[in-house]
Amino acid sequence: MKLNSRARIKELRELKSPELIEEIEKLGKESFDLRLKASTESLANPSRFRQIRKDVARLKTVLREREIKGGK
Repeated sequence: MKLNSRARIKELRELKSPELIEEIEKLGKESFDLRLKASTESLANPSRFRQIRKDVARLKTVLREREIKGGK
């Protein structure tokens, strides 16, 4: 599902911290797999690297906000 960044952040803030951590791990694995694939063949969507990086940053931002507020 493609959302603008504000809607995406709102959606992410509704998730629990373990779900956010799980999503970060999933995106990390996807990034690793893409790097391996990119080294052996050309990618259909090379901009996916950027999307993954930005999504991970959004997830970490939400986790850090919770940490500063006192956790959830």
